Order: sequence, then C-alpha cells, then structure tokens
Amino acid sequence: MSSSIALCYMTGILPIKKYNTESALNNFDEYTMLDPATMAPYIGFTQEEVKPLCEKYNMPFDDIKAWYDGYGFKRVGSIYSPFSVVKCLTRQQIGNYWIDTSTAEAAKDYINMNLDGLKEDVINMSLGQRVPVDVSSFENDFVSLYNKDQVMTLLIHLGYLAYNAENKEAYIPNNEIKDHLIKAIKQSNWTMPQPQ
Repeated sequence: MSSSIALCYMTGILPIKKYNTESALNNFDEYTMLDPATMAPYIGFTQEEVKPLCEKYNMPFDDIKAWYDGYGFKRVGSIYSPFSVVKCLTRQQIGNYWIDTSTAEAAKDYINMNLDGLKEDVINMSLGQRVPVDVSSFENDFVSLYNKDQVMTLLIHLGYLAYNAENKEAYIPNNEIKDHLIKAIKQSNWTMPQPQ
C-alpha cells in the first residue's frame, strides 16, 4: 500500500520557483498578490470585517482605511492588513505595525538599485501616482533582478506595493507603507519633490 498527500496548503511570500518544466511542483495551484483568484477574501480583512471592528473598539474607520487598506481585488474590493488592524485596535493607536515586522533595509536596497528609473517611479507613487508595471518578467526570486519591472513585482509580492491587474499599474496602498517608503527615500538622500 502506498501513501500520498491528498492536499497540502503552504504559505509564503513569493510564488513557487519552478526550475524546469519537469518539476515535481507543476501540479500546485498558486494564489499570489497578482492573482489571488478565489483566495482573495482570505489575504486580509475585508471592509465588511473591519467596519464592525472599528465600532467595537471605538476607532475611526476612515483613519483605519487610510492607514491599512489599499490592496484590492476584483469581486472582493478592499483588503486590509490584518496584522496592522489588530495591533491598531488593541493598542488603540494608529501606527506602523506590519511594516515594522520587516526590515526597512529590504525595500530600500531594492529601490536603491534604481533600475530603469525606479527611483523616480517610487517618488511619484509616494505622491499618489500609479505607474505601469509588467509583472510577466519576474522570475520568483530575490537575486535575478535586472529590470525595474522585476523589482516592482517583487515589492508587490512583499506587500510594499499594490497592483491593479486591470490597468497593469503599481501603487502605494496605504499610509503605513507610504510613511515607510518616504523614510527609505530620505535615508537614501534622494530629493523628495513637494506635492503641488
């Protein structure tokens, strides 16, 4: 009698890297920040879940939305950072929670590569603009990054950027991440233009 795995559920940040077409991992279904499919409502809290939590904990919904929303998927709408929402509500204070669980250096190092004008795009996104990105060239790792689109796609998978699949655009999803990226820009001694 042989045994086999009926179902396996794995989580991680990056999609599974397949080294060749004969890979034993070719029978996986992947759900990513680029294409979460039916798993979209489970990536974070939905707006329908956050509103009653704000009422229960007496926190202003508009502030929570500005700080922790910004990711969105078709048929689901807004998705909020669950870690940050829970920390904010239980501590009764808006702040950088999720972003402080990762190193500021990670995003800064990728942005400082400044491939193909990445620096200008990050500055423009920090001012509220959206920029085009081709996510198809990303090779699912942190090492083989040779163009701006690959770096931006990595930042989307890591949660530093959000992605609008319809318009093929990247953007900064919320104030928590915007605050973090502006600090990274300042630490890199880039000139930050003033909003008009």
